[in-house]
Amino acid sequence: MKKFSILFILILIIGCSSSKPYIPPYEYSENQLAKLLYDRAITYQEQGNYDLSIIEFRHFIDYYPKIYYADEAQLNIAKCYQALRQFNEAINNYRILLQRYKQSDHKVEAIYRLGECYQESNKLQQATKSYLLIIKKYSTTDWAKKSKEKIEELSNKFPRSKWLKKLNKTANKMYRKSQKK
Repeated sequence: MKKFSILFILILIIGCSSSKPYIPPYEYSENQLAKLLYDRAITYQEQGNYDLSIIEFRHFIDYYPKIYYADEAQLNIAKCYQALRQFNEAINNYRILLQRYKQSDHKVEAIYRLGECYQESNKLQQATKSYLLIIKKYSTTDWAKKSKEKIEELSNKFPRSKWLKKLNKTANKMYRKSQKK
């Protein structure tokens, strides 16, 4: 009976342990499987096979969430959905990146692309909020210039929209002011 209970406890402990390997971020280059998985996802994305790319990036994030490229994988998932014109999914995935990877180098790009998705979904106020946020907080980046251009584009597309004209003037002032610093 004792042997049976010890065996049962041992099986329970082994069964409850995570099957996902933990690889510290600094060992990324040593982990060939993670690199292979990430590279395969990138290849699918470059070939325009976005569905397979999404699956591979998700697999990468599921198994290697603490690895350096996890935030980039999340960004690429959102980009794939955006390329597939599935804007609600893209928006959700850009938001995940912004919430889960707050210190990501891809944060500003995610905000900009979030604005693009809102714009494509005809949610113009949300799109312009994203663009304005970039101009306010990240004025020295190329994304700020692109954001200013997007607001100008919207203002020109809807010339009768008073709020867009006003917003365009505000964005231009903010951008010029930030460039003088």
